Amino acid sequence: GGGNNGGGNNGGGNSGIVGKPIEAVGGKADIAELRKAFEASSTVEVRFPGNTLEVSAAAWPDTARANGGALVVSGEHGAYRFPAPVWKPEQWAAELGTEASEITLRFTMAKLDGSEAEQAGSTVQAAGGKQLSDAVHFEVEAVRADGKSVPVSFGSVYAAREISTNRSVDPSKATGVQVLPDSRQIRFVPTVFRTENGVTTASLKRNGNSIYTIVQNDKSFADMAGHWAQADVTLLANKLVIDGVSETRFDPDRGITRAEFASLLVRSLGLSPVAASARFSDVASGAWYALDVATAASAGLIGGFEDGSFRPDQSVKREEQAAMLVRALSYAGFDIGVSESKQAEILGRFRDTASLSWARKDLAAAINAGLIDGMTGNTLEAQGLATRAQSAAMLKRLLVKADFID
Repeated sequence: GGGNNGGGNNGGGNSGIVGKPIEAVGGKADIAELRKAFEASSTVEVRFPGNTLEVSAAAWPDTARANGGALVVSGEHGAYRFPAPVWKPEQWAAELGTEASEITLRFTMAKLDGSEAEQAGSTVQAAGGKQLSDAVHFEVEAVRADGKSVPVSFGSVYAAREISTNRSVDPSKATGVQVLPDSRQIRFVPTVFRTENGVTTASLKRNGNSIYTIVQNDKSFADMAGHWAQADVTLLANKLVIDGVSETRFDPDRGITRAEFASLLVRSLGLSPVAASARFSDVASGAWYALDVATAASAGLIGGFEDGSFRPDQSVKREEQAAMLVRALSYAGFDIGVSESKQAEILGRFRDTASLSWARKDLAAAINAGLIDGMTGNTLEAQGLATRAQSAAMLKRLLVKADFID
């Protein structure tokens, strides 16, 4: 679960890049030059031509990594911000059966071309989106001297990768996506945009290797016109976080089940599916939500009931949502817990909180972080059932708070 190791999504450390970038020669970064740069700054940039860069695991000294920071590798097709907590030479050496000093890290940032690029393009098109950038394959591997390699695990740390769109993009209609060529799907990736001199660069945050691109959507639902949650619903639909019940209807005032909300959280955090498990007695392995529920449980976002059930089809209560949102923010690297005295102060504003039990702490934290509001100025209605529109508004606040969308 956890996930707040090293400041989670910000890559553990906010130090800017100091000093001029190191230029790689022949696809390799000079160890001595890198070690010297890390003595002067916790974040160092290496630039390289072509698709791959090799960096010795010994190039980032333990003493320098203790301060957090990042290794930024910038290539022709994008950039990778590799956070200190993920740099684990001893672990890679153990996986490869060699010494840490023998390990090299290989960064790949390659633009898809030919049939692969066409397939990525048609996958985006089939999902109704417009592709705004090249599809780029990002990968990091630990390699031993004889060439044997293993993919680098990010655990729950979100590492940022950058892709330029070579144009100006409206962040409210665009998002970074993971392209899954085998299943011909695209998935939301937490993405923030910045535009300089008319060119927008996307920073995609995820804890794994994959193919990524930037897409634009222009969705609208007839039954959201004039609705209080119209802006939030449209934004998250364009970012592929939420779906309508059809192409033109969202059904905002319908309730939402525990399984549906768990599924939305998994999507919001950009989590890779975890194999369905028999953790809950009432989640059948063939159910549409089985993978999402297993993924949410393994990330520590959800828990079951004392009888071992999850009750997937039960409508989700506002207090249950508060707990899941707080855990999701914790997974993304933000601890928003509040002290007992602060809890009493926050909940004391509402006249219907005396009967709260297990959810007191999470509700107070969620209200304090701005993830959830009272239903009126002085009622919280913690046992109340949330609608699809309310759920979208909560997810939007979560994503903004985690710096996962603009």
